[in-house]
Amino acid sequence: LLYEINLAKGQMIYTLKNIKPLRKAVRSIKRNLYKRSY
Repeated sequence: LLYEINLAKGQMIYTLKNIKPLRKAVRSIKRNLYKRSY
């Protein structure tokens, strides 16, 4: 459980540090999924 909490904290910090690239990645992934489904 403690390991999972630490992992979640690490992921949150990582996400906050890389929020702009992450948003770009999410946008491109969504676009690819949308293209694939139609």
